Amino acid sequence: MHSISVWEAYGHTLQRELGDDLGTKFFESLRESVRDNISAAEEKFQDVGRAWAPIIHHWGSWVFDVERRDLPTALILRDAKTIGSYRYARRWKQIYVNRKITGIGDELSHDREGECHPLLIPYLREHGCDKGFTLVDSGCYGTVVLELSKLGIETNPLFFWSKNPHIPGFLNTLRVTEEEGTILNDSLECAFPHLIERPENLIKRNNRIIPEIHQADPLSIRFGKAALMGLTKRMHEGGWGTAREEVERLLAKAEDAARGHFTGILSETSPEWSKKSEFLRNWPTRLSWRV
Repeated sequence: MHSISVWEAYGHTLQRELGDDLGTKFFESLRESVRDNISAAEEKFQDVGRAWAPIIHHWGSWVFDVERRDLPTALILRDAKTIGSYRYARRWKQIYVNRKITGIGDELSHDREGECHPLLIPYLREHGCDKGFTLVDSGCYGTVVLELSKLGIETNPLFFWSKNPHIPGFLNTLRVTEEEGTILNDSLECAFPHLIERPENLIKRNNRIIPEIHQADPLSIRFGKAALMGLTKRMHEGGWGTAREEVERLLAKAEDAARGHFTGILSETSPEWSKKSEFLRNWPTRLSWRV
């Protein structure tokens, strides 16, 4: 009974992150492949981490090549945590800035719009990011980028995958299709389960401002650690193909997933944001970046 309850908690987490349909498909595919054996699932996630390592390396190299040297670079957690394994990532900051903290609603997780957290700017100031910074995130529209701009904080966004023609994306440079880029971007999140819930509050503690952290469900923690372990080990080994070759390898796994196999890659995209067209149509012309 205990194993069933932790599996159900993990399933609920996936549904919040990916939507009910896609989260359920990923969840059921994993459970069927390991027959509810948690240790076997951990091994699969370690393999998933290894499979992602080459493209994470290429993403990190791209950021290192195009980042602005006159600004600090910050990895936006949780989603950009994987790039922290890149060899030069130690020189980059790691901060928590997300839709909840900036007051943006979210359709998949059913979060309502609210107010920007009053401690956000002081929090960014503590990390040297209140005067502007290179914002490294998974993507893909730039809602947080826009909100930060409204607060007077200019960023230099570099996404893993961008659906906003004004924001550069690593996968976009590889000429992937919109469906391929979205599948990989969505898969990045479920391939590396988050160890913590998405922070929605900033607090003062010991004269510092920090995000209020709550642990994720038990299996997300176990699977997330396994995936990061596989990623780190493969990063140290080296020896991989070009960025385009590694993307093709991951996309081939998406085809396997469409046939019902668990690969750690999704077989389809998450639901399209209903306000996408309106958001991009009203994007301020002054906010546009090229690399």
